[in-house]
Amino acid sequence: MIKTLSIRNFGIIRAHDIHFGSGLHVITGETGAGKSLVLGALGLLMGERYDGQPALDPDHKCVIEAEFVNDDPDLGEWLHEQGFERTDLILLRRELSAPARSRCFIQDTPASLTQLRDISYWLIDICGQHDARELKSARIHLEYLDEFAQCRDLALQYKRAYADWQRTERRHKDLEERISKMNRDHALNHFYLDEIQSIGIKGPGELAELELQHRLFEQSKNIQEALQQAIWELDGHEQGLINRTNLLQRQIRPFFELSEEGKDIYEYYEQAVAALKEAVLLAGRWSDSFSSEGEDPQPILDRIDKINQLLLKHQARDLAELIEKSKEMEQRSVFANQDLEALEELKAKSKQHSEAATRLAQSLDQKRAVALPLLEQAMQHLMPSAGFTNARFAVVMQRSDDLLGDTSGYNQVEFKFTANPGQIPASLQKVASGGELSRLTLCLRTACRPQNDSSAVVFDEIDTGISGQTALGIGRLLKQMADSRQQIVLITHLPQIAAAANRHFKVSKSSTSNQTISVIEDLDAEARIHVLAGMMAGTEAGEPARQQAEALIKFYLN
Repeated sequence: MIKTLSIRNFGIIRAHDIHFGSGLHVITGETGAGKSLVLGALGLLMGERYDGQPALDPDHKCVIEAEFVNDDPDLGEWLHEQGFERTDLILLRRELSAPARSRCFIQDTPASLTQLRDISYWLIDICGQHDARELKSARIHLEYLDEFAQCRDLALQYKRAYADWQRTERRHKDLEERISKMNRDHALNHFYLDEIQSIGIKGPGELAELELQHRLFEQSKNIQEALQQAIWELDGHEQGLINRTNLLQRQIRPFFELSEEGKDIYEYYEQAVAALKEAVLLAGRWSDSFSSEGEDPQPILDRIDKINQLLLKHQARDLAELIEKSKEMEQRSVFANQDLEALEELKAKSKQHSEAATRLAQSLDQKRAVALPLLEQAMQHLMPSAGFTNARFAVVMQRSDDLLGDTSGYNQVEFKFTANPGQIPASLQKVASGGELSRLTLCLRTACRPQNDSSAVVFDEIDTGISGQTALGIGRLLKQMADSRQQIVLITHLPQIAAAANRHFKVSKSSTSNQTISVIEDLDAEARIHVLAGMMAGTEAGEPARQQAEALIKFYLN
């Protein structure tokens, strides 16, 4: 139940505190006076998106604050879980500033927009003209039946279970398709892997070593000739380079101690002789290592060709890349085994989610089947008060063999209606006018609202398209609903309905040369009669209109 609503600097409202009590509250006023701003302020407190609507004073922020009284234990538990103070008095506040900036508070503690939306479930139920239009949607019909059957939470559990099942099933099918493709590729992958592994690659540098061996083999004769020539030139005859260097060393030996330069020259000769002897030794060894007789270079060429074929076939730049690709092929086999295990796990999970969704759907089907005739009876009882004297209302529920999405379970529900005796009820979309949809929405809200629900109900011009005796019936229905359900707030243009109120607020505009502001008045008994008379007369109220207004008020007191 709303206790107070405080609006500061919102639209054309400068500052107003509206105090609510129990019963039926009506808000009336001329078009454009600011009635919708009150509803808009409540909507923003319930987490609606702020689009940067200009404030009366753009230099200051807009503040909307409300106190609610609600002792629902589930709400108390939610407050505790979210870290807010747990009391029956709930304080919500939203501070708005340009450009589209917003701050939210619950119990004077910063909150998120999502938390505002969540808490609104317990605090307020806003029903506008668009809700009446949505009554043509079968999805809304199912929601009303679930509200009446008090299985809305069960329906939401089913929605989550169904979504879990579908999500797991999609993952299972995707993995199944991937494994199927891998199985098709497995034989080829296995062939390629065997082909690479069969040649026994010794390392990423093997091809370079083989190519070097082949080049050495091709040049072995020339190399041997060059080496033998070098050996002969160095140490093969008396005029060889080693002998000549020894001779030079012996020639300088008597003088090398006479100066440091002489010593250095002598040592260089000595080092040169040692180096040349080492070169002769190495040249001999290398020359001896070549023996072309009886050796066949073809195995080396065959291996080079085979490696190059594999590199070309697998589009590898070198052996390092080919080795890496073979490791990837090995890993695919490992992944294939892991995917098979994951497939079995997903299959088991999918079965669990399917069974859970099935159980919930079966429970929903049973509860809906029990509630269906009771909702029809409740509507038949309420509709005469809404001006449907001889109308018929039917709830048609079809059961599917397969589970359906959202909150459906096995069921598809449709409301059917006829306002004329002797006619078969038909789809609301085909036979119900806008005014009839508004009245049916009111009847459904009345029938489906739980007895222990302490949230406020706000109707935004739900009486569109009705007048006369029908309006009186709606007024009586609203008053009965408010007397038993504590609090209803209604925006209306009809004096027949406004007269049923326990509290009456009038919204009007006051203009100066440079500013227009909205004024909200809590009417006393005399002012209320005057306003009701003006609503009926359409002009300045005279005595006949006043008498009619008094008669309307007395009508609801009887």
